[in-house]
Amino acid sequence: MEISLVENIQRENLNPIEEAAAIRLLMQQHDLTQEEVSERVGKSRPAIANSLRLLTLAKSVQKLIKDGRLSAGHGKMLAGVGDPRIQMDMAEKCVEGDWSVRRLEDELRFAEMPKRKKKEKPEPTPEFRNAMHRMRAELGTKVSVQGSEDKGKLIIHYYSREDLDRIYRTIVGNE
Repeated sequence: MEISLVENIQRENLNPIEEAAAIRLLMQQHDLTQEEVSERVGKSRPAIANSLRLLTLAKSVQKLIKDGRLSAGHGKMLAGVGDPRIQMDMAEKCVEGDWSVRRLEDELRFAEMPKRKKKEKPEPTPEFRNAMHRMRAELGTKVSVQGSEDKGKLIIHYYSREDLDRIYRTIVGNE
């Protein structure tokens, strides 16, 4: 029976959903791992994993793949979408617009990217700005401050070993 299933998977006339179902059946009936199936059918383990992912798609999307209206590549991309309604919506757009897998990937990336709001940096107070300018003048080099008035980090730039030694002596004092 295992040989029969392996031969069935290797047949070229199976659609991607039938192939994935056969792989799953082989794994379940013979208690095989994806790696063991990959060795038996002559496909890479990632190819087996990607094939099995097609079975997580909404049934309506699986039907589009069975009918040849969507490719397995489209299905693999859609399998990463958790919501079956979004899967179907995007699948229909693929079919209607004759989208390539690359186009689908781009559309999914655009659709799923949460709109991030940039954190507004609070404007430093005049006293804070004055302190930064005084540090730059006293140390004689670029001084950057990241953070807020309450906490952050102070970055003191130097451009040579001598410059570092000079800044050190300015901060710590002559020893």
